[in-house]
Amino acid sequence: MSVPKNFRRKIAFAVRVALIAAVALIFCQTQPGFESYAKRKPAKHGVLKIRTMPGGLPLQLDGKSFGATTTDDRSIDLPPGVHTIVI
Repeated sequence: MSVPKNFRRKIAFAVRVALIAAVALIFCQTQPGFESYAKRKPAKHGVLKIRTMPGGLPLQLDGKSFGATTTDDRSIDLPPGVHTIVI
């Protein structure tokens, strides 16, 4: 009794698909997860941008005088943490 040619093609195709799926599954199992690369590092500093309308208002940062505000962005580098701003 012989097996029809069309049936052999379907079996060969199913075997190829199963083999490719098995290789893909093994590859995914052996690769490290993305979580090991996504760990956030603590910030070393932050940037505070201040702009006021009108400019020239006194600015205090953490109880220290920081000059006056401007109508353009003014960037101030700060260490991470909670800060008090008084305008």
